[in-house]
Parts: sequence; structure tokens; C-alpha cells
Amino acid sequence: MINNKKSLLRVVAGSALMLLVLASCSTGEHATNSNSSALEVSAVTVSDPSLTIRPGDNLRWRREVLWAQGDDLPEDVLKLNRQNLRTLIEKKLIQKGYHFVDKAQDSDYEIVAAAILGDSEAGEFLIRYSKLYPELSDSNEVLEKGTLMLGIVRPNSKTLVWRSAIQAFIVEDISFPERQKRLNRIVDALLQPLP
Repeated sequence: MINNKKSLLRVVAGSALMLLVLASCSTGEHATNSNSSALEVSAVTVSDPSLTIRPGDNLRWRREVLWAQGDDLPEDVLKLNRQNLRTLIEKKLIQKGYHFVDKAQDSDYEIVAAAILGDSEAGEFLIRYSKLYPELSDSNEVLEKGTLMLGIVRPNSKTLVWRSAIQAFIVEDISFPERQKRLNRIVDALLQPLP
């Protein structure tokens, strides 16, 4: 019982710390939308206690990034695509010390990812399937929400041993370079809990 309480306390403390870090990651943004809720993020990370992943491990993509998007998104948001997102995630994992391989037999773990932009049935399904529920407040009725999810599985397994999701408002009327900086910060925050 004590181990369960300590584990729960560590998860709660780690989550609180992560939220503080995420909040500090987003405060430097300058969106032309004056609504401060555009800077909010919500994140959730769950890890199997037996997970031993560490920098130096070999990773590979199990599949392409899953993509779900609503109908009413700004045109500049639609310039984002799954290959660019996959490349960015891979780059950030390499910076953390992980290696990417092509062959399944050479990988220690496999990566899956999904991006959900706006409201859609496919997006709702992905959130329910992942059992991760990052949730921003509904204080902003104008901006759409976007969710980025990442999971890690052992080869030949269907069980996620690590999964994380982050949700942010989709900010309109910012330049493409600013949007890329924002996406970089979101991916950094998503991967922050990973060793």
C-alpha cells in the first residue's frame, strides 16, 4: 500500500511539475490574438512502471502519423502535414539521444503518433482509444483546439508502455515561422517527460 501511495504521489508531483514547465514554455508566445487563453496548454503523460527506455535506445516508426481534422480550420493551419510533424518529432527524439532504425528487429521500441486538429469524429475516436484526455478550459469559444499524441510500444506488442498527449488552442493570424516555433515548443513539452 505504501508503494502505491508513493507511486501516486510521484505521478501527481511529476504532473504538477510538467504543467508548470509547460506553462512556462508557452508564456513567451506573441500571438496577434489578444485572448490569453491562446497560450494555454494541457498535457497528460502515462508510463508503464517497468519501462526502461533511455537515450541511446533504437526507435522506429510503427506507422505513419494518424491525422484527424475538422472542417473549419484556417488555411494556414492546413499547411501542416504529417510528414513534417513526423520529421520534427524524430529530430527532437534524436536531440534527446535516441537513434532511429528502419528494421523492426533492430528497434528497442516503436513510435506511434496522432495529430487532431479541430473537432472531428476521427479525432474523438483517437482520444477515446488512447485513454488520454488533455482538456483545455472552454473559456475560449472562438479558437479550435489541437491535440498531439505520442505513444511508445515494444516491438511485437500492442500495449503502449508510454503515452503522452498535449492540447493547445489553434492560434490564427500568426506567421508560418511563428506557427513553426509554436509547434516546436509544443513537441518539446510533449517529449519533456521522456528520459
